[in-house]
Amino acid sequence: MLDIRLGLLVVVFCGCLIGCSNRGHEPQVKNSQPEDVKQPAEGMEVIHQGDEYMSGYGEKKFQVISSKEQYEAALLSYQNSDAARRVDFSAHKILLVDMGARSAQQALDSENITAVMDSYGVTVTLIDNIAGAGCVWPEIAVQPYIFLLVPTTQDILVREEWRINHCDKDYQSPQPESFAVQDIEIIEQGNYSYAYENAVKQVQLISSLEHYQQLLLNYPNFTVPQLDFSLYRVLLVDMGMRATTGYFIKLDADKTVEKNGRLILSLVYIFPDDNCVTGQALTNPFSFFKIPVTDEVLIREEIELLDCAL
Repeated sequence: MLDIRLGLLVVVFCGCLIGCSNRGHEPQVKNSQPEDVKQPAEGMEVIHQGDEYMSGYGEKKFQVISSKEQYEAALLSYQNSDAARRVDFSAHKILLVDMGARSAQQALDSENITAVMDSYGVTVTLIDNIAGAGCVWPEIAVQPYIFLLVPTTQDILVREEWRINHCDKDYQSPQPESFAVQDIEIIEQGNYSYAYENAVKQVQLISSLEHYQQLLLNYPNFTVPQLDFSLYRVLLVDMGMRATTGYFIKLDADKTVEKNGRLILSLVYIFPDDNCVTGQALTNPFSFFKIPVTDEVLIREEIELLDCAL
């Protein structure tokens, strides 16, 4: 028992050697964009898709699956899905895209998914087709999802786009909700979770107290704050397991904007550059953001390098 406790102390201590993100305190060093030229990513395949969900809270989420166990567990939440495929996880990962419960007015364009790659990861662009004013669509609730097989062992990032097709050419868009970027607040963050070695990289939107309480069970020592979910939403951003310290998450305020009634959230994952001294300990960086809108939220992810020589 003593050895276990000492091991946990070493992990927590090492996790704070660099990039340990106390609330509102980031390392005061300049970040640099990776300079790799991005190339088109090929060989992706949609291996499962549908619009029926069996269990959960009906929220938008993106998860990167890197093991057979994670894959089989994720499939359990979806109705009428085919049996798990045989996947070589030494050369592939799976991106689970769940657009959340919505009307049939919005459809995920699974035929036009594109991606680019560099030495740091693959960025997948998803297009959400929206039937606009004057269009007719079935009055049913759906929850579109896909499991996308991606031939990479690097990180997978998501970039959401949308296309609104108005059937009424005289339609004028209503005034969207107003918000200020400075009102987006980190309410919880840390460097490890109870999932630990099995942690998956994921982004999840949270619109209910029940869902928020359930997710917090995976993260230690946090109490549920009092939030009015009629005014706010919460976003969980989890980088999954990392082999060293030096990784953290930030929101790019310059690229987080409202456009056509939708909030675009720009998430940046900070990676330590080769000149950074990092602790050799498993970490699991995560953040919970409070977002002062209830409208549609689009996610755009990118990677920046932490240049410790500056």
